[in-house]
Amino acid sequence: MKFFAVLAALILPLVAYYPVYQDREKTIEAADKEIHELEVRIEQAQAAQRKLQQFHEEVQRLNDEVTKLRRILPPDPALNEIREMVETTANTASVRIERFQPGQAVRHDYVEVPIDTEAVGSLDALASLFDALRNKSRIINVSDVTLEKASNSSWRAKFLTTAFALPD
Repeated sequence: MKFFAVLAALILPLVAYYPVYQDREKTIEAADKEIHELEVRIEQAQAAQRKLQQFHEEVQRLNDEVTKLRRILPPDPALNEIREMVETTANTASVRIERFQPGQAVRHDYVEVPIDTEAVGSLDALASLFDALRNKSRIINVSDVTLEKASNSSWRAKFLTTAFALPD
């Protein structure tokens, strides 16, 4: 009987403790799993943080590229700026601009503004004007060029200058 009492005294606490032990094991496993998930998230965040400077540099590079491209194809046709550019280029080439008449803007995915233009100068000067316009950083088309003799040494060029813009 004493034997059973000692055996019961040894087994009874183990039987009572076993469910508590199982709950603790489950809690520990859940905590270990959560710790592992948090460690993975921390590692991902640290990797992103290491790349943050690279991302900032890439954003700056892309912003610089957009600024450069906006000079080539601005959001607004800026006809006064084009008029000034054409007149300055014409003066440099010894050409006189006699007509600069913007037409109605045509909208596509971009804006296209035709400008009826007339210039007078020598053939060489007119060629220099067209060449200088071709080399501008802004996109400008010159088309429909017709030449007429104006005097002994000068020619009248009638042409269509087209300005482009890409609205935001």
